[in-house]
Amino acid sequence: MPSGFTITVWPFTRHAMATKNEIKKNLISMIETTKSNLNTKLKKCLRDGYIVNTNKAFDFIGDHVGHVYFILVAIATICYGVFMFAQGIAYDTDKD
Repeated sequence: MPSGFTITVWPFTRHAMATKNEIKKNLISMIETTKSNLNTKLKKCLRDGYIVNTNKAFDFIGDHVGHVYFILVAIATICYGVFMFAQGIAYDTDKD
C-alpha cells in the first residue's frame, strides 16, 4: 500500500472513530437522562396516587365506559389467565 494512502486516510479514520465514540457517549447520556426523567415522573405518580389497583380499573370501566365493555374486558382477562396457565403447563424446563 502506498505511504501516501496511509497519511491521507488516517486523519479521516481517526475522526470517524472519535465521532463514533462521541455518538456512543451522547446516546448513553440521553438514556440516563430519560431514565431519570421517568423515575421523577413515576415518583410523582406514586406520590399523587395515580396508580390504582385492578378493582378500581374495573369499577371505572363499569361505571364510565359501559357494562358491555366491562363484560368484554372481564372475558378477555379470564381468557388471558387461561392462556397463561396453559403456557405454564406446556413450558419445557429441560430445553437446552
